[in-house]
Amino acid sequence: MRRTTLILSLALAVSVAVNMLLGGLIAGHHWGDPPRHRSGDFLFDRAFSAVPEELRGPIRERLRPEGSDLRMDMREMRDARRAVDTALRARPFDPAAADAALAALRAKVGETQSSLHATVVGVMAEAQANGTLPPPPEPKRRDPRERERNP
Repeated sequence: MRRTTLILSLALAVSVAVNMLLGGLIAGHHWGDPPRHRSGDFLFDRAFSAVPEELRGPIRERLRPEGSDLRMDMREMRDARRAVDTALRARPFDPAAADAALAALRAKVGETQSSLHATVVGVMAEAQANGTLPPPPEPKRRDPRERERNP
């Protein structure tokens, strides 16, 4: 095989590979499912894996209404994060302002978590009082790589 033929063959193979990669990315973007790791459902499922699947829907419904306390808490938490960002970027740096912004964020995170936890506990307590509390889900097997990191 001549050198020119070899170079053209390699260029063709690389071109086909790049085109297939780009085509796959475009097709996946248009027809694929959204990544689960970015959705709130993934975070909820991971944080509350012991909550029976049948109760997750009612919990989510209580958290979703427009104007709910949790929605307001999320807006306030976003504002608190922005205040922290502003305080940490300020020059000259003001340690007291940064401490105050971080304290406000900690307080808001605590309030939001308390609201979320109260909703989970309330739905489960109602289900138990109604006699409809399902058994807990089976624990998920841990990733073997996780065991190596956290024996």
